[in-house]
Parts: sequence; structure tokens; C-alpha cells
Amino acid sequence: MSVPGLAGLFTLEVFKDVINVLSTPHILTSDNKEAEIIVGENVPFLSQFESASSSDQPVLQSIERQDVGITLRITPQISDGGYVKLDIYQEISAVATTALTGGVEAADIITTKRSAKTSVVVKDGQRIVIGGLIQEKKSNNESKVPLLGDIPGLGYLFKFKSKKKERTNLIVFLTPIIVDDFDDLNRLRKEKELIFSRAMNLEEEPKAEKKKKRDERKKDKNKNFWNYSTEPDEDIF
Repeated sequence: MSVPGLAGLFTLEVFKDVINVLSTPHILTSDNKEAEIIVGENVPFLSQFESASSSDQPVLQSIERQDVGITLRITPQISDGGYVKLDIYQEISAVATTALTGGVEAADIITTKRSAKTSVVVKDGQRIVIGGLIQEKKSNNESKVPLLGDIPGLGYLFKFKSKKKERTNLIVFLTPIIVDDFDDLNRLRKEKELIFSRAMNLEEEPKAEKKKKRDERKKDKNKNFWNYSTEPDEDIF
């Protein structure tokens, strides 16, 4: 297309168990330019550890840091007719276990990762869905009554075992929006500001309602206190 400075604004919505939103980042990038966004943390990994042969020798250890969280890499290619070709790489990673080695807290080289790589052609403003990233976790839990659960022979009567099975289906919603000029960019900016403002108001309204109820309860208490009479009721005698 002949419009200079053509760019695409992408909205990513990651849902967990249908109702839990993991992240809703936005990326603004130029045509045929890869964009990347990472929402997570930089975790230290213990890559090498050598114990000392004697107390006089120092402990040798090497720490590497890696990004863990939500990663999105996307390269758009805009064509005539308002269509966009998207090269997408989506990754969700998390630390599975942690270990304390050599006095340094570092994550062991055990991580969970779910990723998807695809290339699609989509219309401007049309939402696409990437799904099927299913993860299943099984865990066994044991609880007991303090002291009674430690009695030899009879302790099992005061112990409770349970099994938990968790199945997670990760779904990614991606919407490309072609930005032709600064007017489109300003319009999108105002829309996002309005959405953010409404979200903040929704959070403030419950707080204001709670404060109002607390004030009303205080007024009722003061009213009951000042209306309290120390004179006995005639019907008592």
C-alpha cells in the first residue's frame, strides 16, 4: 500500500480456564517488522556448580538469567484489501521448581512451557483464536491433626489424603488493526484511554460503596448511643 509509515496495532488476550485473563498487552509495529513483548520476570538459573574439595577453596558456581512468563513475537505483512499476514510465535513458560544451592537461591533447570507457532492471513480488525494448549497437573496432598497424626500405629486415623487433578486449556485471542495515519492512531489511543478509565471507575465504585456503608453504620451506632435511655421501663415493675 502507498500509505507511508503503515503500522499495525495488535491486541493479545490470553485466557486461562476461560475466565482468568493472564495478560492483555498491545503491540504497535511497522509493516514487515518483527515485534516482541514479554510479560513476566527474569529468573536466575544455576547453570554450573562445583563444590570445593577443601574448606580453603571457594565454591564455583555460574548463574544465568532467563525470561519466564508470556512471550509474543509477531511479524505482520499488510496487503491490499485490508488483509494482514501474521507470523506468530506465542509462548507461556513458568518455573516448576526452585532449589537452594551454595547459599544462592536459583531456579533449577525445570520449567514448564506451552508454545504455538503459526502463520495466518486475517482481515483488518478480525479476531483470530489460537487454542489447544492443554496442560494437566496431578497432585497428592496429605493433612493430619497435630500430634495425633504422629502417634505410631494410630496416626493414620487422624490423617487425610486427597488427590487433585487440574486441567488447563490456554486460549490466545489476537486482533490486528491497521493504522493508516495519525488520526487512526489517536482514535485508538482515545479508545484505550476510555477503556482504562472505565476499568478504574469500576474498581473505585466498590471502594466508595464500602466506605458509604461504613459511614452509615457509624451514624446508626451514634444514633443508638444518644437515644439510649437509662430510665427503667414502667412495665418491668
